[in-house]
Amino acid sequence: MAPKVNILAAVYTSVLDISADGNKGRDVTKTVQGLLDPETQRVVFPKGADMNEMLGGDPEPFHPKMLKVLYQVDGMAWPQMKVFEALTKVKEQSIPAPSGPVPPSQRLEIVKADWGAPGATL
Repeated sequence: MAPKVNILAAVYTSVLDISADGNKGRDVTKTVQGLLDPETQRVVFPKGADMNEMLGGDPEPFHPKMLKVLYQVDGMAWPQMKVFEALTKVKEQSIPAPSGPVPPSQRLEIVKADWGAPGATL
């Protein structure tokens, strides 16, 4: 069974939108949540996909665009993923990436760590 993916937020915006909150784009969270395949737990943008069509229109005409997605896998937050409109013209892209998250049995867990010389103080 695929790890459970939860789409927290998604904004379709201009690549040039450098605002922290992505306020120049469009909130497409519900749309991206609807594109999530319940079996594979992935959102796939096939090669040649028209992202404007898939995401409900062009939020910023005449600008290259990207989809910024915040998501969790099995309850763990993952770094924001960006899907660039231009790349879908040449290759398939997906959320999460095909490599996917690391299964719990393969995750590194640091139980204890020491730093500095023994007995040294600051």
